[in-house]
Amino acid sequence: MPTFIDLKGQRFGRWTVLYRAPDRRRGYPEWHCRCDCGNEKALRANILRSGASRSCGCLNVDVHRQMCRDRNTTHGQANTPIYNTWINMIQRCTNPAYHKFRYYGGRGINVCQRWLDSFELFHADMGDKPSKATLDRINTEGNYEPANCRWASQKTQQNNRTNNRLLTHGGRTMTLMQWAELAGFHRETIAQRIDTLGWSVSDAITKPVRPMQRR
Repeated sequence: MPTFIDLKGQRFGRWTVLYRAPDRRRGYPEWHCRCDCGNEKALRANILRSGASRSCGCLNVDVHRQMCRDRNTTHGQANTPIYNTWINMIQRCTNPAYHKFRYYGGRGINVCQRWLDSFELFHADMGDKPSKATLDRINTEGNYEPANCRWASQKTQQNNRTNNRLLTHGGRTMTLMQWAELAGFHRETIAQRIDTLGWSVSDAITKPVRPMQRR
């Protein structure tokens, strides 16, 4: 039986959890939630916590409307690299059908309201997209917002990803460094166990390091 976690009062996207609802499937706790737009619905706990549902559907509608409005403006940036970057940023954080959603919106990573509402404000904050650069979050656990984003070379972004490699064990997802600190290992030990020795993530994190034998 899964460990019970009280979700009352918590927010998941636009959902606010109001109270525990009757379970329709045994072993799957359900919670009655209210969307920011006023709609209410009972949702399973795993659906809320995984980010598979972030609203009653109004979020995707609002994002789509904003994109349509933006396409009809006179900024002249439609189909440019920076405009496509903005579109992709929003899609991976708000659209559960997007192929990379589970790595972004599914982990609770959001786009700040300023950028969600306006391409022009995103462009004003970030400037033109440099050649061969990508949009990078300085703190990979943080949101897409002016203070946490930069244009970075592929090398810089790869180093950032390496230092913040995400691993999931026991239902928790944390960075490689966080797991290393929790387990008391060096992060290279865990990385080598997975990448070189082919260990599972769980074994790499939980199996103790053998002390060196003296001869």
